[in-house]
Amino acid sequence: MESTTRNRMDEAHPYDTIDVTSIDWWDVTMLSPSTVGTWVLYLHQKECPAANDLLDFISPTGEITLLADMTSFTGTRHIEWEALAESDLPCILMDIVSELDMFSDRQGAFKSISYSSRILDLLSHFLITLRNWPDADMAKVTHVIRGLVGRMDRFCKAMWTNRHLIHTTSPSCAKSSAMFTKGCHIAIAVLVQWHMTELNQAAPLSTLAAHFSLYQWIYDAGEHFSKMPIPSHINQMLAASEAAKVHALFREVVDGDPSRHLPDMLTKIDGFLRDDQVSADEARTIGYICFNMLFYNKDRLSAIACGTSQMPLRLIPSLFQRCHMFICGSPTEKGSETVQMLLQTMV
Repeated sequence: MESTTRNRMDEAHPYDTIDVTSIDWWDVTMLSPSTVGTWVLYLHQKECPAANDLLDFISPTGEITLLADMTSFTGTRHIEWEALAESDLPCILMDIVSELDMFSDRQGAFKSISYSSRILDLLSHFLITLRNWPDADMAKVTHVIRGLVGRMDRFCKAMWTNRHLIHTTSPSCAKSSAMFTKGCHIAIAVLVQWHMTELNQAAPLSTLAAHFSLYQWIYDAGEHFSKMPIPSHINQMLAASEAAKVHALFREVVDGDPSRHLPDMLTKIDGFLRDDQVSADEARTIGYICFNMLFYNKDRLSAIACGTSQMPLRLIPSLFQRCHMFICGSPTEKGSETVQMLLQTMV
């Protein structure tokens, strides 16, 4: 499907003869939703300002979360989601947002951070909609889901390249940064889930999905993610990967700035271990990540522990404290498994 989309992007288009300023985008989205994908692609390729006008009509107005259902964010727009999906719009959106020159910070750029974040936001709405599609009608959108999974590698690598947007503090970019962070969180979580259901295997670490999810968990402190749970799919992907690739993941996550990223990761883990609101599942995931991080970063952790920061040494009492919470609390099977994992980490 991707090659078909790319071919369409290179061909001369019949819309070239149409004055886009005269088009009523409400009519297009409501009366001809099957053409929306073609229009989005065309306007994007032409870098036409009308692209933002069209996005105004197809962008849902409600809040979106991983728990959202189909009706919670469509509001009163009644957009024909099925027709939009069949127009290849979700795959087109993923192709667009994965382009190397998206999220440009150049002044006046068409593919600006704001425009790119809007595309990502709309894509994340589609992913949630498709994830919650009624089972009885799933056959109608299965090809779309498979097309999106096939694009996962390129998409995750593009988001990893733009991970610096998580740190954006400029007031003018605050909204776009929040859209980027939330859109990536939702998109990657859904894509990882589909990778398992469609291909019957965990997404490989080479997709960089685990890289981005771990990095985002460490650094995002926005309104929606200040207490974001550690994504469980990180654990699943680590468990299904070879030791050398797990080693590479932790190296690559901290290599951008080892003096900053590794201490920041330790601080985040320490805070979660001491938080009595963290569930057994989250603690088990953190314990597994902590185990791998300690095992594969002995040299760097030793250097930090011997320097001005004593954070690596603080992890041990934090791990003990977490074990104590589970042992003294209501005993559960998950709690027992978590204690075993945390004790293994300390050993």
